[in-house]
Amino acid sequence: MSKANPRNNKNSSFRIVKVNHHKFFEYKDELFRDPRMYVINLTKATVEGSDGEKEKKWTIVTYKNTTNLPYIRHDIFDSKEEAIDYLKDIEPVTPLVTIDGKPRDYPSNDRDQVWGMWCYFLIDARCLSAITEYQN
Repeated sequence: MSKANPRNNKNSSFRIVKVNHHKFFEYKDELFRDPRMYVINLTKATVEGSDGEKEKKWTIVTYKNTTNLPYIRHDIFDSKEEAIDYLKDIEPVTPLVTIDGKPRDYPSNDRDQVWGMWCYFLIDARCLSAITEYQN
């Protein structure tokens, strides 16, 4: 079924496995699609308000980043700017299987610097931010 990557450190909490020509991160007996434990989709959706009226809103939907992407939660915003503002706070602290389910440490608390470092991490990991509106 799977082949372990021999380059992995034996003391590591994860290992890279191949299943049907796809690379996964095996961590705590689950297969993750990339180093992130959760992925987020940013999209415009029709939502029903408390008054029953349907309206277009921006949503951030969080999924566990395993092969079947189970739903975790969603947040609703009036504008794309509000959704992105929130996204820039939460996405950089996404737990990573590569560091035993912990978020990355950043040498700065400056939000813009942290966001930039997160984006460089995503590029290096060949992942996309939800800000791109890529749908996982």
